[in-house]
Amino acid sequence: MLLLAGATVVNVGLRFIRWQYFLRRCGIRRPTRSSLWIYLAAFGVSFVPLFAGEIALKGYLIGAGDRRDEHIGWTVGLYERVCDLVALSALAAVAGLSGYGGLGGRLWWAFLVPPGVFVWTSGRRGAVHAAQLLVATVDRMLRARSISEDPVRTMELTTSRRTLVGMGLSLAAWAVVCVAVALVLRRITGVAQWWLAGPLFAAATILGGLSVAPGGAGVTGLVFGYELIRLGAESGAAFALVAGVRAATFWLVLGIGQLALLRMTLPSPDTRPHFEAISAVYDAQLPPHIRELLVDRKTRRMLAALPATHGLRGSDVGCGLGWYMRALRAVGIDVVGLDLSAAQARVAQESGAVVRAAAHELPFRAAAFDFAYAVNVIHHLSFRRQQRQALEEAARVLKPGGVFFLHEINVTNPLFRIYMGYVFPLLKRIDEGTELWIAPARLPAADGLRAEGVSFFTFVPDFVPHRLLRWLLPVEAWLEASRWARYSAHFMATYRKVS
Repeated sequence: MLLLAGATVVNVGLRFIRWQYFLRRCGIRRPTRSSLWIYLAAFGVSFVPLFAGEIALKGYLIGAGDRRDEHIGWTVGLYERVCDLVALSALAAVAGLSGYGGLGGRLWWAFLVPPGVFVWTSGRRGAVHAAQLLVATVDRMLRARSISEDPVRTMELTTSRRTLVGMGLSLAAWAVVCVAVALVLRRITGVAQWWLAGPLFAAATILGGLSVAPGGAGVTGLVFGYELIRLGAESGAAFALVAGVRAATFWLVLGIGQLALLRMTLPSPDTRPHFEAISAVYDAQLPPHIRELLVDRKTRRMLAALPATHGLRGSDVGCGLGWYMRALRAVGIDVVGLDLSAAQARVAQESGAVVRAAAHELPFRAAAFDFAYAVNVIHHLSFRRQQRQALEEAARVLKPGGVFFLHEINVTNPLFRIYMGYVFPLLKRIDEGTELWIAPARLPAADGLRAEGVSFFTFVPDFVPHRLLRWLLPVEAWLEASRWARYSAHFMATYRKVS
């Protein structure tokens, strides 16, 4: 049961990544935690036949009153189920290809149709066009009800790359469960072809899902149990496996969905803006030894690019709790902080003067500072134009020849990008999963600023214990000096004010 439940959790996790990925490709950027609760809550009505309740609830919740986003949520939900059908069909077809003669023998060929059509047409973009036709059909249906307003955004789902990503995540998600089911059958029976339990489960899941029975109740269990007996399992063992699989898959997910629905009916514990809400726990988001290391490394890089520190005046754009202000003031530099969060600004005032303002609307006079810097701030701005405005504002308040240091998270590594976009916001509260990352290879341009260079640093994960840090730092230094440096976790871009 633990193995089956664990596989189900992995399955749901991979499918959630797919859901969030599809939403972002359609232009809907919801905080990862909020999107996760919506995704889980939809499982609370998964007993509605043909997944209609699940799809409808996803659209309703993700729309939050916006008809266009609601329509996109419905389309994404439907498209997800198409991906699941293709993935499960591919897994179910394994049994037929192996020569297994159950399910009426010839019925196995039907499971080859969805993946077969996809593979056959993918090279000709036929799969993409078919998916576009499906989405367009949904658009027309919804438009007849005066709901659809922007079908173009949903077409973003169906580019070749995104279709492959969706299918790949679906196949991985369901393969995990199929493997777990097969391993359990091997454990409790002596069936020689125990590995066929996975494809049989996939076939039974498809038939149950396509039936009008709530949650496939009866259909999935009967088909799966009957085929296990045909495979050679004793009736008692087959019944036990069917009961265990249903409990650890459908009923577990339904229960999680019901709890998520209940949670969403409760009032939100904190409706303040993000950084106001987390100000009391912001310090705890990074281990102290990692925080101190990052502050030291980033300030050293800035100091190395500045002339003698005596008499310099700088601005910390988005100063947070004032960590970097404190470090620079300790070496004799006058730094003025700025942050939009009142709670964080109050704490930062212990390190020096702080004003409340947004990074793209600086309240300072022109040519007021010798340098300015923003540490992991610009990616929190909601639009690309605001990011550009922030750099132009930095140029305005700098003296001729002044320097602006842009510190950002480096998501060049695709695995790290997935971690920062889909996993980190669930583990920590610093980021929400809606960030607009800046690529070091495509730095934003701004009038009055000239990009002079980029330095890459940090490979040690933030969860590394303090006692291991000193052993990993030499390895990190080697990586920073190697051709792998561009895959680091952080980078600093240096801009010069041009007169």
